[in-house]
Amino acid sequence: MNYTFGKIVADARIVINSLSLECMEEFIHLLRLLSDNNNLRSLYLEPTHCRFDVPYKCINSNEDDPWGIMSLLLPCLPNLVKFSIGCIEDLSYFIEDILKHLDPNKVTHLGLASVKDDPVNYQYCCFDPELLAPFNKLEVII
Repeated sequence: MNYTFGKIVADARIVINSLSLECMEEFIHLLRLLSDNNNLRSLYLEPTHCRFDVPYKCINSNEDDPWGIMSLLLPCLPNLVKFSIGCIEDLSYFIEDILKHLDPNKVTHLGLASVKDDPVNYQYCCFDPELLAPFNKLEVII
């Protein structure tokens, strides 16, 4: 696949079937292109489910990010004005890393909410609320 717009797009809203391996592979490819884009100002993830499907070879591993999504997202974050993790539980465990890589003088919209796949049994995640203090332009937080 060749996505020429991946390096020049300013606003991206990615709708993804997060339980489809084929869609996840395409999503990873798109993130690779976006990670090299200095023009990207907004990135909204809109998954069909609150978690990512995991490749079969990684099901029993202890790896927190088997797709390597965070390593692809982190380069995108410093230039963003608007960002949302799309309620994805798998990304909620990385909120501190996300906040540390965003530029607090730019961000106006921030979506950090997550939905739990199993509301009775899930890994507890939290972040230091002081990390939000420098975000002086923040208008919307979800």
